[in-house]
Amino acid sequence: MREFDAAYDEGGVCQLVMHPFVIGYRSRIWILDELLRHARARGDVFIGSHAAIAAHAKENG
Repeated sequence: MREFDAAYDEGGVCQLVMHPFVIGYRSRIWILDELLRHARARGDVFIGSHAAIAAHAKENG
């Protein structure tokens, strides 16, 4: 959440990479849920795939 908050405060991108070998453990998936809940609470956050973010950057670059 600190990484997201810092990126948000700077107007930047928080690019999260979740390797299946690590996040695949059922005991860790709740961390991703909490992060998404935290980000969505800001209200003005775009959550998208890497492809969607690249398309946005290309169109607005």
